Amino acid sequence: MKPDSRRECAVCHLKWIDAFERPQAVVLIEQPDDSVAAEAKTCLGCHDGSVGDSRRLVWLEHGHRTGVVPPATMRVPAQLPLEDGKLTCRTCHGAHAAAGGESLASAFFLRVPNEASQLCQMCHPEYTKGPELGTHPIGGMPWPVPDELIAAGARLGPTRDHLICQTCHTAHGAREEHLLVMGTQSGQLCQTCHNKLRPGLWRADVSREHPQNPPLSSDAQRQAIRDMATKTGPGETLFCLSCHKLHHGLAGRDMLADTLADSSLCLRCHPEHRNVFNSVHDLRGSAPNERNRLGLTAEQSGPCGACHSFHQFARQPGPLEADPTGLCTTCHQPGQCASQTTGMPFSHPTDISKKLLPPSADLILYADSDDPDATRLACVTCHDPHETQRPRFLRDKPDKLCAQCHPNEAGTLAGQHDFRSQLETQNGRDLTASETGKCGFCHAVHNANGPMMWTATKGIPGNADDLCIQCHQTGGLASAKPATALRHPTGPRTTEMHVALADALPLFDASGHRKRDGLVACSSCHDPHADPDKTPKLLRSGPPVSMLCTSCHPRQALLAEGLHDPNLPSDVWPEAARAKADVCMACHQAHSNDPARGLWTTLPLAGYARSDSAFLACHQDTAWAERETAAKPGAAVHPRTFPEGSSLSKSASGLPLLATGTAETVDVIGCKTCHDPHAGPDGLPHMLRKGTDSGVSGVCMECHQDVRYIATSLHSQQALREYADTTQVCGPCHVVHAKSATATATMWAGPEGPAEQPPGTRRCLGCHGPEGNTTPIMPVAHPPAALENTAAAGTPGFMPLVDAQGAIAHRGRIACITCHMPHGRSPDDGFPAIEPGVVTRQQVRAMMPMLRPYVAPNLCSTCHGFDSLRRYLYFHDPDKGGGGLAPPNASTPPDASDSSDLTTQPSLIAHIHQRQAEAAPLREAAP
Repeated sequence: MKPDSRRECAVCHLKWIDAFERPQAVVLIEQPDDSVAAEAKTCLGCHDGSVGDSRRLVWLEHGHRTGVVPPATMRVPAQLPLEDGKLTCRTCHGAHAAAGGESLASAFFLRVPNEASQLCQMCHPEYTKGPELGTHPIGGMPWPVPDELIAAGARLGPTRDHLICQTCHTAHGAREEHLLVMGTQSGQLCQTCHNKLRPGLWRADVSREHPQNPPLSSDAQRQAIRDMATKTGPGETLFCLSCHKLHHGLAGRDMLADTLADSSLCLRCHPEHRNVFNSVHDLRGSAPNERNRLGLTAEQSGPCGACHSFHQFARQPGPLEADPTGLCTTCHQPGQCASQTTGMPFSHPTDISKKLLPPSADLILYADSDDPDATRLACVTCHDPHETQRPRFLRDKPDKLCAQCHPNEAGTLAGQHDFRSQLETQNGRDLTASETGKCGFCHAVHNANGPMMWTATKGIPGNADDLCIQCHQTGGLASAKPATALRHPTGPRTTEMHVALADALPLFDASGHRKRDGLVACSSCHDPHADPDKTPKLLRSGPPVSMLCTSCHPRQALLAEGLHDPNLPSDVWPEAARAKADVCMACHQAHSNDPARGLWTTLPLAGYARSDSAFLACHQDTAWAERETAAKPGAAVHPRTFPEGSSLSKSASGLPLLATGTAETVDVIGCKTCHDPHAGPDGLPHMLRKGTDSGVSGVCMECHQDVRYIATSLHSQQALREYADTTQVCGPCHVVHAKSATATATMWAGPEGPAEQPPGTRRCLGCHGPEGNTTPIMPVAHPPAALENTAAAGTPGFMPLVDAQGAIAHRGRIACITCHMPHGRSPDDGFPAIEPGVVTRQQVRAMMPMLRPYVAPNLCSTCHGFDSLRRYLYFHDPDKGGGGLAPPNASTPPDASDSSDLTTQPSLIAHIHQRQAEAAPLREAAP
């Protein structure tokens, strides 16, 4: 084109100004040597920020490089002109016409249309060859370009789902390296489109596979990045472009920086796992036809790819109880490629309390979603699938692994329970301890033979004790020390023991696992993991053994320094008992093969119930006397069973009863019922369980609660002090152990009246007779006809009669107790409740608290009819029958206000006259 200043071309093409061609022209500048139209300063003459395509965006911010010579490998087409072989604005842009259908708003004056990255591909054809040649594809996408990317400056192709170079790159105004519209340091640009390919840990709701943005942790990993010519993110962290090359990757859809063959890419960062090659975890040899989730064999994916993938699990996880992640049981379960080594059933507990873990435990555990204080054990806790130096991929030697959680058991296990010294001894799997380790000889994590991970014997233990007895029996591993035939109670017989044992010794459930509310077992007292040289008999505490006993029986520890403490100087204890110097073992033994002695050290006296037989072996003079014979002093004369039809209640008694031990067990009264053999030095006299005072807690009244009103009667302790020096309520009349003056084994300790009197009357006359020391009475001699009750014992109409021995009977004779209640009367029977010591004896006597309620109006009418008293008085009236009895007003009942000393009792006739006067209105009203 011929230069012509008349046209506006000279605005850009200074060299075209015609004045430079006219000799006479005055020029203000020198004619340029080159065309300045392609120089940046020419463009900036207009693009200085005053137009839409601002100078800041194009020139001040990061953009496509200009003024540089293209690399030798780049072939710039002739239609994209260079200036002196360098890139300039005019290489891509032309000022004369817009290429394609650009509007004024979108006019870039490109030399070549770029809707589908045509212009970019003219210089960079190798960047768009597709995955087959290791470059990121452009063109149609399976999904539309995300809004987030568009907002960052991404341009679209002909459609929303058409990817072009400008979707990720921008030639002007780029704020990220490589002219990217969004950063890659944390994988933002890649993840915006490839959200579905994010690694598992990149999403909170999916278990992890390869972690996102982990920092480099070794020099090998740093060298791997340098060798692959990839890059890291901030802080030397891995991100997408650490493993992928979008324009220079290897052929294949993943555009990787290195091949997966032989897991080369993985081993660059993880060279320590190369030892998996040629192991059973190298599926190229152990399962060559097995395919991962992507359908690749181990040969195609590399040994690592059989189990691992970067963006998703290589195998669908199959969680089980022992493997909450499911990463191991995807193969190690029935129907999968490692079904022959499933390790199922898993015998070790999987739920582990954080409180039980030693601080030094360095284990891989998993949080329990239901319990913040619990963790879960998994396969990888003990196994490292990449560790091939030890059998079964164990993280450490078996015993050391066990010691991580069980340091005490592993540290103390010694003696004959450590079978490593017994080279020929084999467990239930026919393995020696040198093959299993000292823990594994008895316990197996996988496929155990019963509870507690048992594998010591072929037999399956049936309960917690059986874990010991399986070996300690004839033919067992410990047949030299067989279990005794008799031993301390265990199992269901100790159901209530957990109350005392909760914080002392371990309890166990039926499977042998420790349980706070479990049952006593052999291992409650013996620690099978203890060293017998340091812990005699493997006991959990002691010596002495009594320290162990009192862990469960703390109350019995009170006997120390008491009457039954064999350590105190005494001539009573056998030499053998004193030699033991053990408070408990002087009488008891936990193991025995002697059926005669059982668990006692002494030979029990035959014919007695349980503990009585052992007590009486030492205290033979206090043996139970036969009721029919005279009792020797000291012999026990108390009944041993509750009388048939008695109002006494076993359940009402707070004292222990004894079992007879017969087929039909009957609870009986024994020595232990009233005496506490474990009482200490501060206990009650005679080692009694309760006192002998008149309170309701008295030992007698625990069973005989019907006599508790004696304190408000004329037989109260306060009243009897006038006649005898006594501190007991029952003692003046009754005795449990016969005294020298006791004639028969009837528990009667008081004096007796004339022998010609019936037994029921004779005892009362011992005090109230002519020779007695208290108020005499005149007994009424009823004809000796036998009477019989029509009411049952304990009912309001029952009238106490006595038999030939003087005992209360349903059929018998009238006696003192028929009318009188020697132990007092209940306020419920109409007798006013009084407080002992507040009223005088005379007032109590006037209220007649010892008469039975049915005595008024008279006793005779009970059997002889209502008019019996009238007929009796008629025949005894002096005016009619000549009986000579005193008239009705000859004597009156004592006045309750009379405080004089009542040493004489009003006559019975006076009382009868009084009752006659009270009954007169009723007689008149009778038909």
